This record gives sequence, C-alpha cells and structure tokens, in this order.
Amino acid sequence: MAKRIEPATGENDPATRRRRIAEGQAPVGLTKRRKRAARLSPDVRRNLILDAAANIVLAQGVSGCTPEAVAAASHVSRPLVYKYFPTRDALLGALLQREFDHIRGRSENLVSPDAPTDVSRRVYIRRYLEYVMERGALMRALVNDAGALVQVKETKRIQQASITQYWVEKTMETYGVPKELARMGMIMTIKAMEGAEGSLKLGKVDVDTAADFWTTFILAGWQAAGARFAGPQAEKRSSTI
Repeated sequence: MAKRIEPATGENDPATRRRRIAEGQAPVGLTKRRKRAARLSPDVRRNLILDAAANIVLAQGVSGCTPEAVAAASHVSRPLVYKYFPTRDALLGALLQREFDHIRGRSENLVSPDAPTDVSRRVYIRRYLEYVMERGALMRALVNDAGALVQVKETKRIQQASITQYWVEKTMETYGVPKELARMGMIMTIKAMEGAEGSLKLGKVDVDTAADFWTTFILAGWQAAGARFAGPQAEKRSSTI
C-alpha cells in the first residue's frame, strides 16, 4: 500500500506560506539562502583588472597581456574587461599611467621646498632606486611597448618636463649654473641614473650603496660645474658651448 502523504502543516502549510508572502516575509526555507556578495565599485574592479594585467606582463611579457588572458586572470568576463578598456593598447596605456601616478605619489611632499639641494637629491635618488627594485621591471616592459606608450605620450612629456624644471631651478639656485647648462646637466643626470638599474637588478649593489654612490657622484659633479661655470662670465661661456 502506498504511503499516504499527510498535508503540510505549520510553517510549511500553503496557507501559511501565502500569508508570509502577503506580509512581505520570505517563506520558510528561503530565509537561509546565502546572501549575494557585495558588488565591487568601478574603481576597485578596474584596479583588480590592472593588477591581473601587471602580473601577466611580468610573467609572460607584454605580448601575453591580451584582454582574454586578463579576463581569465582577474576572474571576470571578457566583455567586462572591454567595458573598462576598449582596446589592448588602452589597457596597457592605463597600466603605464598607473605606474607614472605611483612614481609621482612617491615623490610628492618627500622634503620641504626649502630643503637644501643635497638633502633633496639624496632623498629623491633613494626613492627612485627603491621604485626600480620594486616595480622597475614592469615600467621597462611597458615603456618599450609602442602601443602603451602612445596612450600616455603627452602625460609622460609633461611629467618629465615638470621634474626637469624643478631640478634645473634647484641647480641654478644652489650652484649658480646658467639655465641652459643646468638643463643639459639634468638630462645627463637622469640618463646616468638609469645606468644604476642594471647593477641593482643583478644584485651586485644594494639600494643603500647605490643611493649613496649616485648621490655622492652627482653632487660632486655639480659642485665642480658650479666652480667652473658660475660667476659673471657664466652666461658668456654657456653661449659659446
């Protein structure tokens, strides 16, 4: 004989379920459902996608950083990646822009505007070399990609011009070197700084030693240039170079 199914009673009674729904209450059995995860804000989601892209660039190079790979690494759909970054170049450009912002953020308010030039140089050189050790590989990969660089070409130009102008003014004030010589020296100094990256990457020199050496080297050079080119005849000498 088939077992008789007793009518539902209590909280599972159909009438009770209908009453709970009418009163705006969830029926029994539905109240224990897992709550939906909180939706991430656009800024957080965007940065998570960029983090995934950065890891791919470091592991596989720029060529491996495709929207499809980034979507898989960041656990989102490919259309969502395209929502934030319409093209691969836009994605790489945004990643490079974030590195520029990171460098600028490290440089802001490190020292007082009235700090002596030698103190300022020592602090900024140290911070730059720390960046090279921590994130330099990512920056190098991105700036060598034409598609990424074209996205932020103007930003890069403005940022470099601002940095150069700051140090040109500091150099003129401290060593009395004419503007054009100060500018030329700063360009040479920036290029020379890039030469420290190789030794740091190979682990042959630590950050402390590299920062101390480059500061000593650069300051000694500027002191010699000031002794040679500052003074009443400085402008005349610079115009003949």
